[in-house]
Amino acid sequence: MAEWGESVIYNIEVETKSPLLIGSSSGSDVWSKDIAMKKNLPIIPGSAIKGAFREVSPMLKSEYAAEINSLFGDSENQGKLIFSELSVKSPHISNLFLERTHISMDRKTRTVSNKKLFKIRAVNTGVKFEGNVFAVSPMTSSEEKVFALLLSLTKKLGSKKSAGYGFIDIRLTGKVEKSSITNIPQARVAQIICEPMEPFLVTSERTKSYLYNSAKYIPGSTLRGAYAARFPKTTQEFKEIFLLEKVKFPNLYPMINDAIAYLSPDSILRAKYSEDSDEIFDQLLFILISSIENSRGKKFSVRNIREGKRLDRTGKWHVPRIGVFDSGEGDTSTQVSLDSKLRSAKDGSLRTYNTYFHNKMSGLFRSESESLLSLLNEDWLYIGNSKTRGFGLVRVVEIRKYNIDLTEEIRRFNKSIQNVLPGEDRTFVPILLTSDLILQKDETIEMLMGKEFKLVLSLLKTSHTSGWSSASNTPKAFQNVVSAGTVIIYDTHLSVEESAEILEKLYIKGLGKFTGSGYGQFVIYK
Repeated sequence: MAEWGESVIYNIEVETKSPLLIGSSSGSDVWSKDIAMKKNLPIIPGSAIKGAFREVSPMLKSEYAAEINSLFGDSENQGKLIFSELSVKSPHISNLFLERTHISMDRKTRTVSNKKLFKIRAVNTGVKFEGNVFAVSPMTSSEEKVFALLLSLTKKLGSKKSAGYGFIDIRLTGKVEKSSITNIPQARVAQIICEPMEPFLVTSERTKSYLYNSAKYIPGSTLRGAYAARFPKTTQEFKEIFLLEKVKFPNLYPMINDAIAYLSPDSILRAKYSEDSDEIFDQLLFILISSIENSRGKKFSVRNIREGKRLDRTGKWHVPRIGVFDSGEGDTSTQVSLDSKLRSAKDGSLRTYNTYFHNKMSGLFRSESESLLSLLNEDWLYIGNSKTRGFGLVRVVEIRKYNIDLTEEIRRFNKSIQNVLPGEDRTFVPILLTSDLILQKDETIEMLMGKEFKLVLSLLKTSHTSGWSSASNTPKAFQNVVSAGTVIIYDTHLSVEESAEILEKLYIKGLGKFTGSGYGQFVIYK
C-alpha cells in the first residue's frame, strides 16, 4: 500500500499587546478603518500571519534562504506552510474592541490633510486569538528551526504599526501529527463527506488581473489535484488512480438534510418573481408523456395552468425526492499582493477574491477497482487557489460505502409512466447529469448509452469550461460541455434489469472524456 507523507498541525496563539487593526477593506459606513470580522467577531486572516512571517524573514541569515523558500514558496513552487484563519479564544469578553479618532496627515506636505479626522475600530489590547499552521509535508530540522525563529521574531501585525498599533506576542501552543482516515471500505462507489474550514477559491478564469471569482462547488479536477499533491508519485497506485483514471473523482456539492444536493435540473421550474415553495414544480414527466403521445399521432401538449405566470429555471440546489434549496454563502475579501523579491507591495497591489463556503460538502467516488479507494486516506485537503492566503482548507470527515440500486430507480420511473399510459412496453431510462459532460470526438448525445438505447427527450444546456494551470500560470484550453443539470431520456426494448446492468458499468466508468476529473457523472432521475 502507498503511504502518505506525514504532515503536522501546529497550534498557535496570538495575544495583542497594543490595539490591532487588520482590515480586508478601507472601512465601513461607520468606521473609516475597520477590522476583519466574521459572525460579528474579529478574526486574523491566515494571510496576515504569513505576511508577518515573511516581513521578518530578511532578519535571518542568508544561509536560511533555501528553508524560507521551501516554507513559504516561490514563483515556481507552493510552500509547505498553510496558515489558517485565527479566531478569538474567548469571544464572550466585553472589551474586545477599541474605538479611536485620528488626524490624517498629507504624506507629501507632512501637514494636516483636508479631511483631517478619521475613526478607527480596532481589537483591544490583551485579546487572544488561536489558530493553526499546517505543514503539508514533513519539515526538516533546519526548517523547523527557521519556523521557531520566525515565531520569536514576529512582534508586529496588521496596519498602522508606526502609530502604535499591531504589537503582539505569538507562540506555539501545540503540535499534532496528522492521522489518516481509517476504515475506508473496499467499494466501487463511496461517498466522501467533507467540512470546509475556510472559504474556498476555485477559479476557472480570471475576469481581471486583480479579480478572482470562485465556483460555488469544488470540481472533481480540483479534488483530484489536491489528492495527487499528497500522494507518492513513483508508485503503481499513483499511476492507476491518477494517470489511468481508474478512480473517478467527484464534484463536491453541498449537503442538505444529510443528502447530496446537485445543480438543479432544467426540468424543475419556478414561477418567475416568486420564491414560494409551492410555485416550484417538475415538468419532466409531463413533457415526456406529451412527447410519447405526439409520436403516436395524438395532439397533446402541456401548458402552464398556474394563472399564466412566467416560468424560469430555479437556479438552486436540488436534492432528489426532497426539493430545491438555497445553500452556501459568498464572501469578498481584498488583500495586498507582495513582490516576492522586494517584499513590498506591488503596483496595482490589491487583489479581490470572491470566495464561497458551505458547512458540509459531499460527492460520490467511482472506482474500477474496489481496493483503490482505501488508499485515499488523507484527513485534511488543501483545495483550490491561494491556499496559503487563508482559503481552501477542508477536513475529510468520512469516506463510506454508498449503495446504489439502479434497477429499482429505473423501475420506479417507468411505473410512473405506466400509471398514465397503461400498456407502454418500452423501458425508459432517465439520466440526470450531475457534472459537466465533455463528449468524445465525433460522439453525440444519441450515442452515449450504446446501440440498444434510443434518445427520446433531452432538456439540454451547453456551456464551456476551462481551468487555470498553477504550473504555467495560464488558462487551460476551453472545452465545449453539456452542462450539469441536463436531463436526457432514452428508451429501449431491454428489460429493466438488462438496462440497469448496462447502466451500472457506465455509472462506474463515466460518460465522455476526462471522467477521472469528475466529468460525465450521472444519476437516475428521481
